[in-house]
Amino acid sequence: MSVYKRGAVWRAEIKSDKSGEKKVRITRTFDTKAEALAFERQQLALIATARKAGRTIADGVTVGEALELWWGEAQSKMTESYRSTNKYRVGQWCRSHLADCKLSDLTLAHLQGWVEGERDRDVCESTIRNCLYIVRNVFKHAKKRWKWELHDPTPDALADVGHSNKRDRRLSEDEYRDLLNVFSQMHDQQQQLPESPDDLIEIRHENKKLLVHRHDSLLYIKAGYLAAIECGMRRTTLFGMKWSWINWKERVIEVPSQFTGPTNKRVPSKVPISPILLGTLKALNGSAARIGEALSQPVFGGLVGDRAYRLIKAAAELIGADDLRWHDLRHEACSRLAEQGWTPQQIQAVSGHRTLQSLQRYMHIRPEAIHKLWDQQKTGS
Repeated sequence: MSVYKRGAVWRAEIKSDKSGEKKVRITRTFDTKAEALAFERQQLALIATARKAGRTIADGVTVGEALELWWGEAQSKMTESYRSTNKYRVGQWCRSHLADCKLSDLTLAHLQGWVEGERDRDVCESTIRNCLYIVRNVFKHAKKRWKWELHDPTPDALADVGHSNKRDRRLSEDEYRDLLNVFSQMHDQQQQLPESPDDLIEIRHENKKLLVHRHDSLLYIKAGYLAAIECGMRRTTLFGMKWSWINWKERVIEVPSQFTGPTNKRVPSKVPISPILLGTLKALNGSAARIGEALSQPVFGGLVGDRAYRLIKAAAELIGADDLRWHDLRHEACSRLAEQGWTPQQIQAVSGHRTLQSLQRYMHIRPEAIHKLWDQQKTGS
């Protein structure tokens, strides 16, 4: 066991290779020495508990702690691909509201509530299933290796989760224009001085109306909508973007490694900026040069991914496109580039899909786009 400093971070490294016992190696990095020492003490206590003879579990072991301990013991048998992909999912679980729930108290109701929350965030069924498999593996490991007798609610939770169907939803020209109009109304009315702190904004489309509470995020929803269609970036990465990521000279978004995501959903470290996206970003940036702390400010202000999801859902219902989701904008971005004649490899450089096979599910080319390309070839010949 050791705690040491490497660069700007503190590293806690726990190793145990006693004869006759399963080897354990757990490594984590922290901002302070105190955090690293606290983690070391916690993990040593968990390891001792797991190796006790008998079939009991310490009352205080939480879901998050069990995940950490399982990960430290099991990852040596994982493939590099599986380890890279699921490290991200384990981190998500450890940051979730269920991380502090005792493992012995975890019920089907807890998991069903978590599943509904993921669906509200527009997470697909396959991703939800994969995340539940992580918790199922913890229960299996606890029973086989630690001899803990627990009720595992994950099989029942998985039974209620479907499999993601192939989705080919595209925006029609009318839908694109109508959504842009709705988001423009949100932006313009948010700029007006409110009559009271709880003032509502009324958005109109034909003979229907939508009431939205004033919020600074409304100043950015139009730009976020346009940016999503231009770069096809995933929602969490797009709205986590800082001004320091923008390289104006090279016209690329430089995504830090900690934001690129798991291997199977890797965001490119450099995302090319299209002329339309460049204009959108310049309009948000304004004329003043950004230096110092201004570079660490989010590009889209207070607009976060969950808020963007709720806004487009409300706007889509207003214009009569109830089945539209924010993730469909990523499909739209890839499809538009394909219709413009981009090669799959070029689109992959923007979208960040790990394989061309996975990218193929995001490209849905309309027949009229093919006809247009034929007409252009005929005219040029």
